[in-house]
Amino acid sequence: MVHRIFVYGTLKNGCYFHDEYLGGDKSDPQGPAKTTLDYTLYVDGMPHMVKQSGELGVLGELYQVDNATLERLDVLEGHPVTYRREIIEVIDEMGNKVLAWAYLRPPHFKGRKFCWVEQSWT
Repeated sequence: MVHRIFVYGTLKNGCYFHDEYLGGDKSDPQGPAKTTLDYTLYVDGMPHMVKQSGELGVLGELYQVDNATLERLDVLEGHPVTYRREIIEVIDEMGNKVLAWAYLRPPHFKGRKFCWVEQSWT
């Protein structure tokens, strides 16, 4: 089975975990995407997204992955204890709204608000 996943932070292309978990033939890149304004990015050691209305949404990337890769990502993200994998609506680079898995922290776990310069992508 193929799953669409939205990643941000250390799983994005060029970031720390990308090559090990999504690089090469481990995934099929689908391009940039961003969340709706219902999500905010924070950092407290590691970036984490929470469901909380914000001003910009969260910029990330879409990938298609198989079951084995999704299971490896679940282990990396500590699903369902540290992060919880949930289906969310994101906007792809063509402006289409699509559903994708994403890893979220509970809203009470915020840390410091984190705004990437590139989040101004429209």
